[in-house]
Amino acid sequence: MLGTDGRVSGVRVARNDLVTDADGTVRAVTTEETSVLDAGLVVRSVGHRGLPVADLPFDERSATVPNHAGRVEPGVYVVGWIKRGPVGFIGTNKTDAQETVETILDDLDAGLPEPTGTLASAATLVRERCPDATDLGGWQRLDAAEREQGAAIGRPRAKVTDPALQRSLAAPPVTRRRGLLRRTVSLTS
Repeated sequence: MLGTDGRVSGVRVARNDLVTDADGTVRAVTTEETSVLDAGLVVRSVGHRGLPVADLPFDERSATVPNHAGRVEPGVYVVGWIKRGPVGFIGTNKTDAQETVETILDDLDAGLPEPTGTLASAATLVRERCPDATDLGGWQRLDAAEREQGAAIGRPRAKVTDPALQRSLAAPPVTRRRGLLRRTVSLTS
């Protein structure tokens, strides 16, 4: 990264050669050939390797579930990195998801039975398996906080990368009722 005073002005990149080791493993080796890309913004992205999912085929080499346009088999679909590996950027996910949705719709048009669950049962399943997951409202609260923090330092947003802070910012605001405690007193004569 190149720049001064906390502002990026460019990124120095190096050309890599692919070298095959004696065991057949291909790895990247950095060369002396470098160049500078002018940039006013750098987005950090952390790579990830997909993990096998129970009862689904898994390709260890690509860390993906083998599929065709998102379909693993009729009624079973994948999207995102488990579909294509840890490649692309945020916009890639939208195109990728659209392709899988088209495949699902094609299968429904071809007579695949309608899903058996409900939206509520899907939400319950997500809460059981991922208790820290948030809903659209939580994402909107986190998005607003990132934009507000970014504006304070002259940027479109300041990405919150700490998972605990993300959960805290996404949590619904706590409303507290104020008022006097009331007690009913029965008077008898």
